[in-house]
Amino acid sequence: METLGKMEIKLSNTLSRLLKDRNLSKTSKEIGVPPTTLHGWLTGSTPSIRHLPALIKLAKSLGISIEELLLNTKNPEDGEV
Repeated sequence: METLGKMEIKLSNTLSRLLKDRNLSKTSKEIGVPPTTLHGWLTGSTPSIRHLPALIKLAKSLGISIEELLLNTKNPEDGEV
């Protein structure tokens, strides 16, 4: 796993949990990345900085923060940890 400082990128964990009932081809089209890119993230590839706009769109479409998407954590402001 990649790390941001001491924070571990857990994108694949989050995506596995939240995308299990979604169509990956449709989701990838909605966020503007090829299905192979989304599949790569699901299997543990770390996204590059150029994918940040797509990751933001993905987080919004899933109804979560970018922090929860990347780090598999809840935002403490939401009352959950």
